[in-house]
Amino acid sequence: AISASLLAFSCAARPATRENIKTNLSKPNFQDISRKIPRYIDSQKLKSLLTSNTEVVIIFGARWCRNCKLIDEALNHIETDIEVYYINVDKPWAMKLASAMNIKKIPVMFHTSKDGKTLATRVGPRRIVSYLTLRY
Repeated sequence: AISASLLAFSCAARPATRENIKTNLSKPNFQDISRKIPRYIDSQKLKSLLTSNTEVVIIFGARWCRNCKLIDEALNHIETDIEVYYINVDKPWAMKLASAMNIKKIPVMFHTSKDGKTLATRVGPRRIVSYLTLRY
């Protein structure tokens, strides 16, 4: 599977021709795309999301985690139709939740349906980004 970040990089580059040099000057280039900040949530926000009757994608991760940063980079360069939320496992409440859910590695993604059932679980940046790219 091709990761979304590689796909985004390959799609962003266009050969320099006389026609697209003018259009590239007026359009922002790939490096100018503003970064979205990962939406780390607290326990109250998690409760409200899980009771809101909407599909939810939650990623257990940490700001220091290299693989979590890879997911963040990839998601900044693709558009998804669903909002992705992060739980910082460095927080005490999140550590307890991760322990109760038997989460031993990060990043881990959980996709829940409107009625609270788990639609998908993915571990690792490649599987998470591939799932979100192909699904949305």
